[in-house]
This record gives sequence, C-alpha cells and structure tokens, in this order.
Amino acid sequence: MRYITLKISDLLYPVAKGNPNAKTDAEKGGIVFTIGSITDELKQNWGLKKEWKKLMLPRFERLEKLNNTTYITQNKHDRNDIDINVPENEELNLKRIDHRHHALDALIIAATTIEHIRYLNSLSAVDTSEELKEVKRSLVKGKIREFNLPWEKFTENAKNKLQEMIVTFKSNNNAISKPFNKYLKWKLKNGKWELDVEKQKQPVDPDKKWLAVRQSLFKEPQGIIYIKEIQTKELNNLKDILSVVKLQMERDKAQNTPAQKTTSYIYDQDYREDFKELIKLCGSDLEKIAQYLKQFLKRHKHLKDINGDPIRKVRIAVFTPYAAKRVKLDNSFDHKKIDKIPYGDKIRVFENKKMTIPQILHEHLTEYENYIEEKK
Repeated sequence: MRYITLKISDLLYPVAKGNPNAKTDAEKGGIVFTIGSITDELKQNWGLKKEWKKLMLPRFERLEKLNNTTYITQNKHDRNDIDINVPENEELNLKRIDHRHHALDALIIAATTIEHIRYLNSLSAVDTSEELKEVKRSLVKGKIREFNLPWEKFTENAKNKLQEMIVTFKSNNNAISKPFNKYLKWKLKNGKWELDVEKQKQPVDPDKKWLAVRQSLFKEPQGIIYIKEIQTKELNNLKDILSVVKLQMERDKAQNTPAQKTTSYIYDQDYREDFKELIKLCGSDLEKIAQYLKQFLKRHKHLKDINGDPIRKVRIAVFTPYAAKRVKLDNSFDHKKIDKIPYGDKIRVFENKKMTIPQILHEHLTEYENYIEEKK
C-alpha cells in the first residue's frame, strides 16, 4: 500500500504542486498524506462510527430473528450507542461487511485538514505555544481531542447520503474468449529480411480448442497455501492416544466439507482404520473412549491393532500454512533455497532420468557454478 501511495504521489505531483509561497497550511494545497489511525479517530470523534452501526442494524436484527439469539446490546458507557457482538464470528469487522465504508472513508479524508494531521500526529508538533493555541481554537471544541465538525449537521448529512447509496458490482465473468494474439516474424521482402507482425491463425484441426484465458491465473503474492507434511506421533500414554483419537474425530467431522483440505489425519491407512473402529465402538463419545482405553491399558502396555500387534507410533499428515510467492532465479537462489522447496521428494522424468525438482535444480546450479569458475 505504501508503494502505491508513493507512486500515485509521483504521478500527481506535476498537476498538484501546491503553492510554495503560501503563508498558512490551508493555502499550501498540493498532496496531503494521512494515515488510517487519523481517519479512524476522526470517524469516532465526528460520531460516524455510531451512525455506521445504525446502518448495519437491520441485518443483525434479522439475524437475531433467524437464530433466536441476541447480538445487539446497549453500550454500557453511552446510552446513545449500541454494541454488536457475534460469538460465531469473533473476528467480525463491522466496517468491512458493507462496501459503503469506502465512501465513508473518502468523506472523512476529504474533510481532514493538514492541521488535523499535525495535531493528531503530535500535540507538540507545532513550533510555538501561540501556534498550538491557534490550532486548538480552530479545531477543538473544549477537550484536547474533541474536534469541531467540518460543517453543521455533517454527521446527519453523511448518514443520509450513505443510506441513499446503492452498491453495484461489475460483472467480469468472461474468463475465456477467442484468441487474438500477435507475434513478430522474420520475412524476406524485396531481398531483405524484415521483422513483421503476424496474427495467430486458428488451427485447421477441429479437435484442437481455440480458446484463450483473459484473466490472471495467479497474482503476486499468491497468498497462503497449505503443504502436507508427515509427522511421527509417539503413543507412550493415554494422553498421546487420546490426542490422535481427537484428531481423527475432527477429520471425520470435516469429511466432505471445505475444511477437509486442511484438516490433519492419520497417514498410516491401517492404523487409521483401527482408530475409526475404536471411535465407532464407543459411539464417538470421547469420555467413553477414554474410559475404554484406561481399562485396556491396565491389561496391556500398548494400544494394539486389529492383528494384536502393539501400536507404538503413528504417522500424522499435517497441513502447514506457507506464504507462497514467486522467487527470482538470481544470485540469492542457492542450494539452501533449493532444499526448502515443498514436495521436493516427488519424482519427475527429466531427460530420460527419474529425478526430483530439487535434484534437477541442484544439477543445473552446479553446472552454472562450474561454468563461472572456468570463465574466471
């Protein structure tokens, strides 16, 4: 976000230089930078956070009726304010559930002055005590952080305009279309070779698809991906066994849901079936399973599989989140970085040889290093 802000300021500077000879901040003009914390404080101070809650109120009243649960409560410190709490979603951000918050932020930023920014960044940022008094007189009502409204009925006007606003969504579903690609090709013209623009032609073979993807298949950064990693779990006591039982029960609950892709499970198939039978035997009741295992471990030292052999350890498939991003093949791409490639143990066929991707990259990097050494 910082990079975008700097880039936009570079592009706008030629047409928004401001007045370098201005005597006051209000006359300076140009590009003024603010930050989210200042916008948030002014939103609170100008009463717009309360109004935003009122705008969101109908959807939570409907949710209360549907779930027969109380989500809206009176604020303990302010009779004119309410609190909205949804236990099912503790990370709920009330601001971001409605796209109109972009318009609200834009309004506050438009009403923010250089004096607001200076005053809030530091109350001692002004040069003299006289200047501090002047800033206080123009911005503050009485208390040190109680700001005057940009204009009379500002809060009411803002709420009314937000209520009138309708959010529209642009349809952009044309991911596939007919290709229209061009490429450069050398052609012999009048005895001279010249580069000419050539259009891609549709293949004659009817079996070949003539399609092009017109949307990004991935963006940088690519976000969070989950890599399956195999861990070994020792079953030394009842606590260890119960942890594996809980894990398998969570996996069973996640079956045929989106959570299945990231929920851990018992990697050893035979042991997985043994634990499933144990869970089934006790009716998926964790207390009954614990009682059963206590009695079992009194008679036997270890848990046993269906053949009567002791189960001393099991392998668990765990899905670990990683931040995925592209990596440049520059000087920083060394052998250590190659060793960290996920799923590096999978075999590929390369030049009629069975190799993993790390092995291929190690070989290529070694050849390159040898080539550089020979050149020295």
